[in-house]
Amino acid sequence: MIVYTPATPAYPSAEAERDAFRFFLAQSRGCFPADFSRAVLQAAQLDRVFTHAIVSFGAAQQIYEYEDDPATRDRLGNLAMMQYGKALHLLQNPVHPCSVEVLLLCCVLFACFESLRGCRRSAVVHIKSGLDLLRQSGGPQAKWSLVSRETMTAIFTRLDNQIVELLGTHVNETVKDDKPSDKVYYPGPLTVKLPVSDLGISIDTHLNHLFHRQLRLALIAGGRLPTPDDSPTSAETPIALGRQKALFKTEDLDTALLQIWQLMAELYITVETGSEDAWDPFIEDFATIVRLSEAYLSRERHVLPSFPTFFLE
Repeated sequence: MIVYTPATPAYPSAEAERDAFRFFLAQSRGCFPADFSRAVLQAAQLDRVFTHAIVSFGAAQQIYEYEDDPATRDRLGNLAMMQYGKALHLLQNPVHPCSVEVLLLCCVLFACFESLRGCRRSAVVHIKSGLDLLRQSGGPQAKWSLVSRETMTAIFTRLDNQIVELLGTHVNETVKDDKPSDKVYYPGPLTVKLPVSDLGISIDTHLNHLFHRQLRLALIAGGRLPTPDDSPTSAETPIALGRQKALFKTEDLDTALLQIWQLMAELYITVETGSEDAWDPFIEDFATIVRLSEAYLSRERHVLPSFPTFFLE
């Protein structure tokens, strides 16, 4: 059992820290799921580590989205790094051991903070730490007081999708330390089984299984994972999106994006080798994907802001 004793709560005292905290309240929290932001702000009333984490993220996002003045960028950058360091120091303090929830919430904030700074490896390491911790945190019977396990699983499923989609088999080079090792980092999908009968399944969960299936096949083809004795089970193999649209929550998803994802998913499910020739029968599908993507981007250019924005997508 992990006993967690929170550090002394504190609202930022310095004006610059209060400004960054207020920026998080006004803009940053809307970039995360409501349950996550509510949990972070609730925890900040009890634990100073979240005050520092909120201030650091608010300052970093302010730089990323709005600030062009070099002097102000330097000032906010120094504030962000100082507060980030204080949050990390408190988390590592043996006098105040942290609960699983606190660590997971901080992993998300820290990963997004490092993404804003453009430090991909550090962001991936925070995400991997959170994924490993979430897998080890027990079953549904485990108690969660700040945020639900479902919310954290949904967030880390999306983050895991980003890692696998962007890095592929290079994820091992990104997350390993400086010590040479032949061990391959492949824990598999975040959810062990794909709940086919659950009408509330998210497209992120489905894509998580699809991406991991392709990563597993690529690692096997490259000789970095042993060839399995049996074929992939139904729990490891995604269902074709076109035949199971009723399984997904689609009310908040653009129709064009759903069509693109459906075509891409069916391609990945059909093609199991890395050979370029294997893609030749799907040239028309690729042309359709390009056409839909160009139409979507052309439409979105009229509504997207001219400055960069952060969202947990």
